[in-house]
Amino acid sequence: MRRRTRRDFLATSARGALATLGASLPAQLGWMRAAFGQATAPSRVVIVFVANGAPEEGFFPDGPTSTSAAFPTINAPLERWRDHLQIVSGVHTHLPGSNATAGGHGGPYRMLNAGRFGEFKDTFDTSLGRLWGMDTPFENLLVGTMMDSGPSYALTTRAGAPQYYERSPLRAFSAMFDAGGAVDTTDFDRKKKILDVARTQVRRFRAELGSLERAKLDEHAEAIDRVDNLIRPPAGAGAFCDAPTFNEMGFSGDVNRADQFEAITDLHIELMALAFRCNMTRMATFALCGDEGEPSIPSVLPQGFHGGSVHADRGRYTQYRRYFASRVGALLDKLSTTPDLDGGNLLDNTLVLVTSNMGDGSVHGNPREYVNLPIILAGGRNLGNRVGYYTNLGYDASDPIRYLGDAASRRYVHGNLMDTVAAMAGVDVSAPSWPRYGGDLEPISDLMA
Repeated sequence: MRRRTRRDFLATSARGALATLGASLPAQLGWMRAAFGQATAPSRVVIVFVANGAPEEGFFPDGPTSTSAAFPTINAPLERWRDHLQIVSGVHTHLPGSNATAGGHGGPYRMLNAGRFGEFKDTFDTSLGRLWGMDTPFENLLVGTMMDSGPSYALTTRAGAPQYYERSPLRAFSAMFDAGGAVDTTDFDRKKKILDVARTQVRRFRAELGSLERAKLDEHAEAIDRVDNLIRPPAGAGAFCDAPTFNEMGFSGDVNRADQFEAITDLHIELMALAFRCNMTRMATFALCGDEGEPSIPSVLPQGFHGGSVHADRGRYTQYRRYFASRVGALLDKLSTTPDLDGGNLLDNTLVLVTSNMGDGSVHGNPREYVNLPIILAGGRNLGNRVGYYTNLGYDASDPIRYLGDAASRRYVHGNLMDTVAAMAGVDVSAPSWPRYGGDLEPISDLMA
């Protein structure tokens, strides 16, 4: 988790405020609306990574795209969230014939850079966090339950270097909220500083201008006052984020114990919602289980997860994936009950991408491992997610190898799925500054409302 310093904020804010004074009044007002308007809440993204894929028959509904498909065993815990998500079938790891090496053990990080590790030094979450990090104290939040350690298991890279996930929600909270709970700078305080700089410059320049120019400058000053009233947080919100409550159950357990899995996961979920509510970051990546992790969660099964997926114990594989789906449901619960700046809830303004590094993890060494990733795109109702659908992009389970090489399916890869998420979240993915993880492929319009 990379933090922007207070000096970064003030330098950027001052430059932005000074630059606007040289612009025309319409441009000034447009800048302020873009910078401060809270009629809509900021968009956010959560990536939920679950290693080792999923058995197709338990994860995907049958048949073509539908709004009424029955959720099979694995995703049955998400049935009550049907109107807030879409299950997506037909996305594979990378383009056939490319030099991409996405999928498989030791390679989950490749999923977030479209399988082209040598080409993209920053993974998708890093790029999105860097883009949005100018407006928040932290670029991203990286947390994981029972994560493996070591560079080959890192999900996220920045400038080619692994970025490790915090396994302890208590340490992650302390790092983000400065141990004592006081936020270094709230979003409101940051914006107030920009306005204060603008007011100072207005007063300074007013004495040097003629009457006509002064009248225009007075309009500018009135606009600043209107924006000041607009950005004031709801009563009590500032105090909540200055001293947020966290871990009210008093968890102090060992984060390496599988019997603490659910308690640890719930705290990570709580922290993500808290970070979004207080605008500490807009990007979070959450690993529910590491690549070769073998958590034996007593509430699920005495045997571990990895052995069930890799060694074709379909029953164990299915039970663990169903349990992980219930944890995704807990995340949706928390986001849906946490208020947002627009008077709605976090879920409607947050895209939750549930993904994996494999299709069916029980077929190691078979091309089927790279086909039909278990994808769920939840939340984001206000961002254009086509919720309420099972979306089949044309995948034929009876002939997955043909599908992998089919020309029509070549546009459905994890890289342009990530570009699709970015586009829904308001990113101009055609801009030269965006890495285009899908290459020349366009965002997948079938997933958009």
